[in-house]
Amino acid sequence: MENHGAAGTHHPVAGRLNRTPGAGEYELGQLCSGLQSVEEIRELLRERHLGESFVTGTKVLVDDTRDFYMYVDDKDRRLVACLSHIKDSDPRIVYLDYLHELVHIFQLHDGRNLYDRRFKYVRRTTEIEAYTVAVREGKRMGMADAELAEYLRVEWISDEEHMELIRAVGLQPPATA
Repeated sequence: MENHGAAGTHHPVAGRLNRTPGAGEYELGQLCSGLQSVEEIRELLRERHLGESFVTGTKVLVDDTRDFYMYVDDKDRRLVACLSHIKDSDPRIVYLDYLHELVHIFQLHDGRNLYDRRFKYVRRTTEIEAYTVAVREGKRMGMADAELAEYLRVEWISDEEHMELIRAVGLQPPATA
């Protein structure tokens, strides 16, 4: 597995992250603080008349048995995070991944199908919405469009699908050499 972002440790967002959990179950607030203060998350809470505990209390299984990033287990209704990703990836990427997956938790709460196989990954409205929220927060954190485009590069999509996702979330495609 690639590292899903360069390893950086001195960014202010690193202070929001618990980078040394052990394997096991946690509440999201124990692993990443402040997500309930992100503009789009506050709006999602308001729209659904939910309290901040919906965010901070979201269950997270930290898994040290497999190599992946993060995903939402729609059956157990919790986030699953790879321990090595939490510990070793760029803290900005880990933070954006928590945010991305939290949007999926809201979508699951709304009864939406996160894994609708009728649509390609980059065309699922659930993915576009979650990546859009993460990209907006990345911009607020000062990340450049090129860094955010790289954030959107995941192994399970083609280069063409990557460009489609970049456009779908409102980023300018990077200039080609």
